[in-house]
Amino acid sequence: MRVTCPSCFAMHSLEALTNDPVARQVLDVLSKLPGQIANRTPAYMALFRNGKNGLSWSRALRIITQVQDLVSTGTVRFKKNEERPAPVSLWAEAMDITIEARPDAPKDHQYLIKVAWTNAAPLAAKAESSRETERRHRVDVYEDGPPATEEERRAVQNMIGQFLGKKV
Repeated sequence: MRVTCPSCFAMHSLEALTNDPVARQVLDVLSKLPGQIANRTPAYMALFRNGKNGLSWSRALRIITQVQDLVSTGTVRFKKNEERPAPVSLWAEAMDITIEARPDAPKDHQYLIKVAWTNAAPLAAKAESSRETERRHRVDVYEDGPPATEEERRAVQNMIGQFLGKKV
């Protein structure tokens, strides 16, 4: 089967593409990404090309594996700031913004991570609000039963007093 590159219109066989073991790994990782991310990943990876040079398969594999690792955690942390929830849809939105911004030859994913972390602020606020509401309405559950009543405390005080030979 012959395929045509949509960028340069070069023709090559699909079989030749899949003969390269690293190319197969890239395609395997790409196929395992969530649909929203897989659709955007080729355009995102294109940002990592240097000038007119192509992207080597080994570098493409490194980039796509890192994207997979970022997305799979379900959270995002930018530098030493707090961790925020980051569902797949948020990562997809961050990829769109990053692709549109076209940062100059990024060396890593810091731009994407910063966009995702910034966009995750409302989700983090909502999660914190939910935790706080739950904390305020929580009924404490004790492993050994409820706390002692005043009568039980006096009985314990009396036992301690008797043990020590003192009146309480």
